Amino acid sequence: MPKKRLTMRQIRELMRLKYGGDPLSDRAIAVQLGLARSTVQGYLARIEEAGLGWPLPEDLSDAVLDQRLFGRPGTTAGRRLRAEPDWAALTRELKRPGVTLFILWEEYRAEHRRDLMEIVEDRYDRGSLLITSQVPVGRWHEIIGDPTLADAILDRIVHNAYRIELDGESLRKTPPEPEQA
Repeated sequence: MPKKRLTMRQIRELMRLKYGGDPLSDRAIAVQLGLARSTVQGYLARIEEAGLGWPLPEDLSDAVLDQRLFGRPGTTAGRRLRAEPDWAALTRELKRPGVTLFILWEEYRAEHRRDLMEIVEDRYDRGSLLITSQVPVGRWHEIIGDPTLADAILDRIVHNAYRIELDGESLRKTPPEPEQA
């Protein structure tokens, strides 16, 4: 479960204690605010990264402070990174005779196959990317559909990857062993 963020009031208090008239150590701030020292250090790192100092400008609202500390560059608050399907249109389409979810999925996949490439490209050489799949890598070209795009995705994934392929019968398919008395 993700940790809850500190309130803006707590963050402002943390900044006052660290950068105010009589600065405290990270440990003393942690004790005073009832936090772990690593939490204090994490917030201080965010504050440094955002280039914030003390005292904060009077006109700096909580929303702007939140955006500067936690916002990702190039994104707008309240907007998704990727377009979500039009669920009303999807429901209407499914009511038409002869239309199945599989047909709609194939159309959606054709329109949005570049999303996987964008995700992989975004993570490439910046951090870890963990992919689990029941589909063997050899079938990814077939699944992605566009050979050029599939090559580009697989090049980025497989280049610095550790691959673990599991063989054998699925544990979901094997019947449970009888209990011994």
